Amino acid sequence: LLHEIAPGFDLAQVEWRDVHPRAFRREVKQWLFLAVLLGLPAALIVGWWDLAVLAAFAALGWFVARRQVAHLHWAVTGVAVLCRKGWLWRYVTLTPLAKIQAVTRYESPFDRRMHMGHVIVDAAGAGNEYRVDIPYLPRETARELAGQLAAAAARTEFKW
Repeated sequence: LLHEIAPGFDLAQVEWRDVHPRAFRREVKQWLFLAVLLGLPAALIVGWWDLAVLAAFAALGWFVARRQVAHLHWAVTGVAVLCRKGWLWRYVTLTPLAKIQAVTRYESPFDRRMHMGHVIVDAAGAGNEYRVDIPYLPRETARELAGQLAAAAARTEFKW
């Protein structure tokens, strides 16, 4: 399928880049919050033995966050921008530079505090599930990447 979308593109030659070094910290906080949200009310209702369940949820959250961040990479080649995600269900999303329709860079309050940014690349004719979505980038990298991809999109002449 990849050779149909991007003829001549070799996925094995892609030089993948890592996300921000503190990406795990951001990801694990979300999972730990969910563990407390699920485990603490049960502990108050069922009893304090349920704190063992809370600890199990927290350990699972730590494990999942570690695996998700370890498998989160991105790349830009001369012809495409790519994002590789997932530890249980792995997938690679590719958008040819000539098909970029919109580039979005944003920073949540949590991103700003950790000096991170998030870049989303929408392709012409693709739905939300097929967009390149790169979280946990260093702020300057996100700014440069969004600028580079927006410039590539501006140089593209769309043919309808």
